[in-house]
Amino acid sequence: METQPKVESLKRWPGHAVPPKVAQAAGADPPMPGVAAIRGGRVLAGIRWLLPTLFLTLASGYGLSALWAHTLIQSEAEVIAAVVRPELQRIPFSRILDPGQRERTDWRWQEDLARLAVSLPRRPRVTVWDMHGRVIWSRGQRQPGGQSVSSEVRQSLSGQVLARVIEGAHTPSRAPGETSRVLEVYVPLSVPEKPGVVGVIGLSQPVETLDARIYRGQLCIWAISLGGGLLLAGGILALYEGATHRGEGEPEG
Repeated sequence: METQPKVESLKRWPGHAVPPKVAQAAGADPPMPGVAAIRGGRVLAGIRWLLPTLFLTLASGYGLSALWAHTLIQSEAEVIAAVVRPELQRIPFSRILDPGQRERTDWRWQEDLARLAVSLPRRPRVTVWDMHGRVIWSRGQRQPGGQSVSSEVRQSLSGQVLARVIEGAHTPSRAPGETSRVLEVYVPLSVPEKPGVVGVIGLSQPVETLDARIYRGQLCIWAISLGGGLLLAGGILALYEGATHRGEGEPEG
């Protein structure tokens, strides 16, 4: 009996079917992201955390510096007002600020104000306003009879001692055309004969000494603000890195 050779049947795969190896490859887990991509994501997340810290550091430094300068300027104004008030009591402002008395030709009230300006410490430029905000006398650049009233004069007429720093003002101690920063102090004037404030006297003087104190204080403020910002940023980065590592170490549920 002849033995028929065993013929292995070849089965064709349908056109829509997927071979087993290809199907196994398609069902495998997607490839993990590279190390560079993971580090890039961490950097972006860290930047998002650090931006508010940077903004907070700059805002606190600027705000505290401005507050320090305002506090020193106002404190200097209070000191100057306390020093000049005894000298102001010697001047008959009740007559000087009265238009009827001031127009008398036999009374040289302007000489009294000139002597006052010379007797004051540091010899500041002096300006006197009446209760309506008009300049009645000035030892400086202001012209008597001026109608423009600054906000500082208005507030000082209500009884407040105010001050401001003027940029680019000319001082007698400097050469013509050379300017500097000038501190202007506004002191309310009151007399025993009349209630309330009857006028304002303004004192203008160089601000070099005060500027040095402001600069030293602002330098310390910015150093502390930047140091605190760096510590805060370091703490935030440490917390973020710790949370990230803990998240990576947890097994998947």
